[in-house]
Amino acid sequence: MKINRHKAVKWLGLAAIGGSVALALSDGIGILLHSGYNPITNSISDLALGPTGWVQGVGLYLGGAGVMAFALGLSLVLSEQWEIKLGEAFLFLVGIGLVLAATFRTDTPGHASTISGDIHGWVSFASAIFALPTFFLISPAIRNNRRLFIYTIIAGILAIVLEVGRGRLPSSWVFFGLHERLIGANGFCWIAVTSWALLVRHKENPPRPDPPVCQSTPLRTL
Repeated sequence: MKINRHKAVKWLGLAAIGGSVALALSDGIGILLHSGYNPITNSISDLALGPTGWVQGVGLYLGGAGVMAFALGLSLVLSEQWEIKLGEAFLFLVGIGLVLAATFRTDTPGHASTISGDIHGWVSFASAIFALPTFFLISPAIRNNRRLFIYTIIAGILAIVLEVGRGRLPSSWVFFGLHERLIGANGFCWIAVTSWALLVRHKENPPRPDPPVCQSTPLRTL
């Protein structure tokens, strides 16, 4: 069965937007259900702990799937330059990282470290590293869309500032949860906006007209 490329791009874009929305909703619902949780001070990963932790797990699975759909959609509409393909590959790895972060939960504060908690920390760190260059690797392919190009550069700079800032913050930083949410909001808002602009609103290229058929004329005989 032949897959319609144009429809596939649109559905991948909608999946990317849906994953971003699902992750945001799961965060909000998890905050409401998790007794004693403070979204300003507590890490996002702490929402996975306790009986309501499945809410965040579902959000991370859907969010990760959305990022992978976003990467696949971009691969269908952007050019074949190596740096753009590298950016798409990094995005796909970020999606896998979110899925793994949902599968392996963080350690409970004050308790001994576990393999699950170690894996959660590793994949979260790796996802952040892969995410940072994607803005700048993909941006050359969208120069024709000036607003989206400028937004992508700003989002990339903000991502670097926030990530570097998080790494240099003291452990006593009381706004750690808020800082993490700013990082996530910046990235997933960019995914949603870019998905809408490049994938959902993607226009199918008109079919090329058939070349004119040269009709031979009979030779006149003298």
